[in-house]
Amino acid sequence: NYGISEIKLDPAVRAGAAYTIGTWVEFALDMDLTEDKTLSGYKTQNIGGGVNLDLSILELSVGAISNLSKNTVDSGVVYTAGIATGPDWLHFELAGQVASKTITVDGDDYPNQFAVNFAISSAW
Repeated sequence: NYGISEIKLDPAVRAGAAYTIGTWVEFALDMDLTEDKTLSGYKTQNIGGGVNLDLSILELSVGAISNLSKNTVDSGVVYTAGIATGPDWLHFELAGQVASKTITVDGDDYPNQFAVNFAISSAW
């Protein structure tokens, strides 16, 4: 139960657009039109964009995300990058993100947000 007697789920609305040049370059931009709130009270309303290069057997992507909501923790702009390979039926992707703002721990600065993700997907 964790002390929560009722959880209310509010709808989230997001809009985006993408533009493809030829068969190998795609630009994308999207934004949360509504502000979302986690159970801990952290708020998000993200805007992000990036470019994906499809080089036949290899895909490269770069982008950036920013949270427009005001919180006590501000990560600034979060930069993203990824590399992927494989056919659609067995696709491998390694992606990462790092925040532009830092936090100091024991005198050392670290990114306020950092993530690495490895995914295997299949579509047919």
